[in-house]
Amino acid sequence: MTRVLYGDSRALARAEDQGFVHCVRDEASLETFLKEGHDTILVHAESPEGVMRRYPRLASADVTIEAAA
Repeated sequence: MTRVLYGDSRALARAEDQGFVHCVRDEASLETFLKEGHDTILVHAESPEGVMRRYPRLASADVTIEAAA
């Protein structure tokens, strides 16, 4: 299962500082990260719904979606 952290630029920067470095920039990077089996990926979005709107592919993936701290 992949953990998807979402948030604004500052929240994602903090997550990157904590070692979560796989930030999804587009559909291609999302597919790459999912295929490689990364534990955690970062997505710029305001809500779980925003994550799903931006990357509908995640609806059929084995993921949990959480706010970046």
